[in-house]
Amino acid sequence: MVEFNFSKEYERLEFTQNPLVDVILRIDFAPILDVDTKEVLARYQREIKQWFPHYEKNIEYVHRIDSLVFGNKQAEESLVHNFISKDKSQTISVSQKVFVLNFKRYKSFKQFEDVFKNNWKNFKNTFSTPSLITRLGLRYVNLIEKEKFMTKEESWIDLIDSDLVPELKNYMQVNDQCYIKSLNKDLDLSLQGDNVHLKLAILKAIETNEDAFLIDIDSFRENKDGIDEEEINECIKCFNKRTRNIFRPFITDNLLQKLS
Repeated sequence: MVEFNFSKEYERLEFTQNPLVDVILRIDFAPILDVDTKEVLARYQREIKQWFPHYEKNIEYVHRIDSLVFGNKQAEESLVHNFISKDKSQTISVSQKVFVLNFKRYKSFKQFEDVFKNNWKNFKNTFSTPSLITRLGLRYVNLIEKEKFMTKEESWIDLIDSDLVPELKNYMQVNDQCYIKSLNKDLDLSLQGDNVHLKLAILKAIETNEDAFLIDIDSFRENKDGIDEEEINECIKCFNKRTRNIFRPFITDNLLQKLS
């Protein structure tokens, strides 16, 4: 049986070869109808267009199961407003129920935190502070690309701890009669009262079409009775620290050296 121990503390490092492809902060709240009001939305755009000049909107469909009729799925339609930075690396998405900040290029937590604080303040000043925050989440999506980090002589067990992911010991060992062809694992963890959804997978990187190892860590807190708005900043710092303590045990010293 695999034992996960994420209690060890790791120092913060800034990698020169950063495997992060997405960092996503999401706040869910009771509906704020003003978000779809043209005048109010235009005022919000004026506040942030210096940094987020591009605007797009799209419809999202969220499927939910009706509890009264088992298996009956209903689609909830949501209009999402996306404000995108000049270099397309950062996006703020807002709807009546959600505020999302997405970084495609991540330099440091300090930078991410500053952008969030400024734009969450702008959001509250324009649309008012949400009356009920029901979910707060911070997600880090890491992609360890084979072409970038692995030599011809190496395999995944040289980069990823095979004690935590034992399937890698039999991944694509073509000389054996039985081997693992693909990997996709989802784990739901409970850590100190918060939740973590951990996804591990081997998939194809879009740009290179080569194998890449995915470490997707989504830390979140849910409370239908509401999360105090004053707790948000400290909670995000806690999620950031916890993500570091989850990510580091999965990578070997060999990969750590390559990232650094």
